[in-house]
Amino acid sequence: MSIRWPGWFAEPEPEDDVVGPSGLSSEIETALAAMRQGTDAKAFFDSSMGRYLLQKATEIEVSAFRAFCDADPEDAKAIRRIQEDQRIPKLVFAWLEDAIREGINAGQIVEAMKEMENE
Repeated sequence: MSIRWPGWFAEPEPEDDVVGPSGLSSEIETALAAMRQGTDAKAFFDSSMGRYLLQKATEIEVSAFRAFCDADPEDAKAIRRIQEDQRIPKLVFAWLEDAIREGINAGQIVEAMKEMENE
């Protein structure tokens, strides 16, 4: 599974008329790669490791909330640390959810392309 980096590492836009090594257009290859990536992310979520990480992320979120409730409102540094601790697990799972969503969208694109070819 490839890692999709945030926007500061921009991926080049595929050209519609470029044919890749498999003989498919780069647009179709990109959509198929996104579908595979989404499938991999979903399988990870459903795996024992994915469930373990989700449980740990939930524990961190609960712990951070408790720490936030107990924090001195005047201690900005402690509040920022608590916010960061709570934010990181959410980001990781948001990235996995994005990969799944992109895979679903890519599947719909591939299906639409197949329908257009059959017309």
